[in-house]
Amino acid sequence: MRLPKAKSAILPIALSFLLFALIFVQCIFVTQGRAYAQEAPYSELITDYFSFNAPTRIAAGDGMVAVFDKGNIVLFGGEGRKVFSAGVTKCNELCVSEKGIFLLAGVSEEEESETVIKCFDLTGAERTLSFPTESVTDIALSGNTLFTLSPLLGLKAYSLTDGSETDAFVPGKQYLGYMDVCGEDMVFLSWLKGIFRKQGDSVVSINNGEEEIGSDFAVCGEDLFYVKEGNICRYGKGVFLQKDGAQTADATFSYATDFAVANGRVYVLDAAASAVKIYLEDKTFEKMIGSYGKEMGRLYYPMALSVKGDLIAVADGRRVSVFSKEAPRALLGRSISDPTDVVFAGNKVYLADDGGLYEYGADLSLVQDYSFAEGCRFVAAGSDGRVFAASGKNVYRKGANEEYFSPFITADKTVDGLNVGMGGKILYLLAGTTLTAYSQEGERIGSLERPERVKSFAVDYCGNVFFLAGKKVLRYARTLEGYSSPETFDLPAEYDEFTDLVLDGEGRVYLLADHNVIVYQKAAFNVCVDSDFTDEVPNAFPLFVCEVTAERTIAYAAPDNFEDIVVISKGQKLLCYASVWNAGDEYLRVETEKGTRYIPKGDAMIFSEGEAPFAKARCVLSGVGSNLVGVDLYAEPSKLAVQKGRDPLYKALGEDAILTVESVVAVDESGRDVWGFYRVSYQGVNAYVLKEDVMSADDEPDPMPPVYRAKVSSSSLGKTVPIYKEPSRSGEVVARLTDGSKIYLLEKCDKNKEFIMVLYGEEVCYVLSENIKEGGLSGGQILAIVLTVVAAVGSVLTILIMRANKKHKRYRKE
Repeated sequence: MRLPKAKSAILPIALSFLLFALIFVQCIFVTQGRAYAQEAPYSELITDYFSFNAPTRIAAGDGMVAVFDKGNIVLFGGEGRKVFSAGVTKCNELCVSEKGIFLLAGVSEEEESETVIKCFDLTGAERTLSFPTESVTDIALSGNTLFTLSPLLGLKAYSLTDGSETDAFVPGKQYLGYMDVCGEDMVFLSWLKGIFRKQGDSVVSINNGEEEIGSDFAVCGEDLFYVKEGNICRYGKGVFLQKDGAQTADATFSYATDFAVANGRVYVLDAAASAVKIYLEDKTFEKMIGSYGKEMGRLYYPMALSVKGDLIAVADGRRVSVFSKEAPRALLGRSISDPTDVVFAGNKVYLADDGGLYEYGADLSLVQDYSFAEGCRFVAAGSDGRVFAASGKNVYRKGANEEYFSPFITADKTVDGLNVGMGGKILYLLAGTTLTAYSQEGERIGSLERPERVKSFAVDYCGNVFFLAGKKVLRYARTLEGYSSPETFDLPAEYDEFTDLVLDGEGRVYLLADHNVIVYQKAAFNVCVDSDFTDEVPNAFPLFVCEVTAERTIAYAAPDNFEDIVVISKGQKLLCYASVWNAGDEYLRVETEKGTRYIPKGDAMIFSEGEAPFAKARCVLSGVGSNLVGVDLYAEPSKLAVQKGRDPLYKALGEDAILTVESVVAVDESGRDVWGFYRVSYQGVNAYVLKEDVMSADDEPDPMPPVYRAKVSSSSLGKTVPIYKEPSRSGEVVARLTDGSKIYLLEKCDKNKEFIMVLYGEEVCYVLSENIKEGGLSGGQILAIVLTVVAAVGSVLTILIMRANKKHKRYRKE
């Protein structure tokens, strides 16, 4: 996400300076980027915005286009766009294929000069191939062969594998001009006004000077193209493309300094526009490389971007473009004026523009707009489809299936930055000088001082924060204590301005740079995309218990995963399985409501085991009416296992089962039990039992009070029945039960008594006798049945009356 940018009167004026743009390939991720001296660590998302300086030569082949531009070679193709130094200031001929890029320089018709052939692979690295270059006037490629033409050396062929000579043809003195090739064995040569074709050992004229064909010619299949009077002509068929022709806007070319034919297309280098114009075989204009235009995919002062899967949404001053591996598409339904943030949420796109928030559907059409009292400049989306919108000091939240936004968080100062972590579960607010992290429940769980000149920020799975500040990325690593000192990464100097930074689920880093989107792999900035942590530590024996001593602690799904956490407050006791080390820090593996988690050991106090109060124990049975309930033994001293009814290790042991008591699971410094479990053994198996479920085998069990089943009955439909802590109507209500709920009575129901003693959970409580129903249907259930019957009878009567009225009307007509 990006932070607010000051409005400037320069932006509208700058429109006139946008002279160059790129529209060539479909939107893809590239594997190479712009570099002049060495390989760039980033790649560039291809848009159709590109600026040439002074392009003079063009070549096309194998789905690629190469342009010589003021000492640099600019390569466009299946791997994207790449710019690198050619090592020369002028170029006489340029060739490109999957074998590489080959450049001829130093040819002069006015004076003797030393010619040179330079070879590069498709990454821009110079190859060490060496070819004889004395008086070479032209070069051409075909397959794995480089052809050279020289009045001294003749026409020769060299291998592109090792540079060795593979063939030599008749001396080329009469063929002083230029050549092109078609296939492995057909070479076209120009001399004066003629074109000759060499195939095998024979050389024949194919036009006998009938048409004036100069140095700029190219062949494609059976067609020969050449430049005449500024037009692109096709031999025997007249003008193919006319300069300053009927085409409009970008389709027109004025000054063709060079052209190439390949891939079923004609590529014209138009010096007047500093652009490459691309035409199909039927003369249809397809697209262009360079020059200013308004076509889809051009980024005009991009402000914000969002990434989800293989989709990238970029908001600029004209539109929001959604790029994919197919082609860019635009959000539809309204004009964009001042976009400040954009985000994907499920199959929807949310755009903050000119103070409003706009929702677009899967087809990118406008679905709904939302208004906020102080406008909306920032929007973020969680992994569960929740959407967050910032307005002034307030953050609003809308669930995936909700229609409206509701208040969620109020910051101390105006929110000027909003984002979620890479996992989409932690919300981050930038307000004033502080970046604050919030849990899904809206609780503060961390903060960081904001560095200067920040324009955007993002957070990875481990909670590491990445700030975009000027031409640097600052990485603050998340630690148990907070955040480390920043690690600084310099960004490419050839870009003037960086405006936004985004991470995707694979850890790639996307940066808006001038009119481009550049992409770094995760290793470039040490992005954490998921936990590499593996826990192979076995459970301790015996298991133990700890208490949180910090004001609050974070329980992680993995020690270095900040996205899946549980916030635990001071004083909460937890069952512990083991002590685990990760990256030099010690954690406790504990049980929580959300499963196994890891808390910093320094945030908790571990209780010790206590001495067993007796050596042998018998089970204390409980009863419901005349039924006796046995005692369960568990594999772990887990209160959650008891509460959630997990399968025990032993189920419903009778009072004749004798257990060996090994210890009290957890005691405090005074020896007081703090957990309520004994560690026992039964039939040679280690187990755990609730303290209240056993007694010393030497003691006689107390007589068991009778328990009676009943139901609660409300006085009216929809009304609940209160459960009182004390037998008083003004006493504390510990719970409310719905009509018909089952309950256990600790005494027979006597309607002459105001209250009846009941068992609720493990507590003795009280219910008004008028709300007890020992059998049959409760009052509320009876009332519901009566109302249902009345409604049914009413419906039947209504139908009968309607039929009678209809029949009466028919009789009246008769």
